[in-house]
Amino acid sequence: MNIRFEQVSKQFSNHMAISDLNFTIQDGEFVCLLGPSGCGKTTTLMMLAGLYQPTKGNIYFGDQVINHLEPKDRNIGMVFQSYALYPHMTVRDNIAFPLKQQKVPKKIRYGRAEKTARLVRLENYLDRKPSQLSGGQQQRVALARALVKEPNLLLLDEPMSNLDARLKIEMRDELRQLQKQLKITTIMVTHDQEEAMAMADRIAILDRGEIQQFDTPEQLFAYPKNVFVARFLGNPPMNFLDAEIIHELDGMIVHGEGYHFYLQKQLHIPNKTKITLGIRPHDLQVVSERRGIFSAVVTNIEHLGREKLLSATMGEQPIRFFVSNDQKIKYGDRIYLSPNLEAIHIFSKETGENLLWSREVSYEQVEGKTGLI
Repeated sequence: MNIRFEQVSKQFSNHMAISDLNFTIQDGEFVCLLGPSGCGKTTTLMMLAGLYQPTKGNIYFGDQVINHLEPKDRNIGMVFQSYALYPHMTVRDNIAFPLKQQKVPKKIRYGRAEKTARLVRLENYLDRKPSQLSGGQQQRVALARALVKEPNLLLLDEPMSNLDARLKIEMRDELRQLQKQLKITTIMVTHDQEEAMAMADRIAILDRGEIQQFDTPEQLFAYPKNVFVARFLGNPPMNFLDAEIIHELDGMIVHGEGYHFYLQKQLHIPNKTKITLGIRPHDLQVVSERRGIFSAVVTNIEHLGREKLLSATMGEQPIRFFVSNDQKIKYGDRIYLSPNLEAIHIFSKETGENLLWSREVSYEQVEGKTGLI
């Protein structure tokens, strides 16, 4: 089922929680609403569920406006952060409960409950109570209860926030495989960027009630449209350095404190405009002094197993980068770094917009060669 938001806003008293949302979710797509607390992602989910009504605009399920449709009439399944299981009921009864509300005969609803339990590998736990289950098993019960109605739309409100790190990885793989198998349009709210990147076909990144960017995980990571998206996606986060642009005849020089380099690109901004240079840690390489663009002093070393994450300072500005385990670098060492110039980002100091990647053109249309001076 396709989902469409057209100029949807939601206001609570004097607070505008959602402002003019416009986006479409395709049939069978897995979409994550990602952002910090208070960004409007849960409000968006509650409007889809029918628990909130839009202040203005329309929400469509297919071609039908569903703004005033009761939750029970929307054919949705929902998994809450708390799981909301009934402690006095068995797993079988918890899963079958939505069908009981629909007055489905007992034999039929238990048959569907057992079939759904097999989907989520709970067939051996049907006679247990929630208190006898692990966190991961309780999550599966909540998921089975949402799926037993055979919904057109599955809504997930931070369903894995109560699980430990290892179980989260297992459950997100299982949930993604199940969603692909059932081909249910699924929308998940999360503040965990790794969870969203691992599971979603597309991610809508929200901030202060507005969608900052809605795209595939690959595009969001490689081509963030503004500083907020660039800062929010990536672990460790992108490095941000103060700089200015100096125009040359056939390109420009990016000049910052203690460094400069040449780009064969041109931006339509005044000469010596202050900008923010963005470089992801994996796009920096330790090189010789002669080849280095940045000079920094190492302040911290994190051992991550197959590699190390180093923190360093360039004057007053911090910078982080990865090195292999066989590189012998110590605290206090001065090192020299060279960036992958094809992967840098230049952000406006005033608006935060990525000046190299326009909203009006596809990323594949942007061209430009790079080089060192």
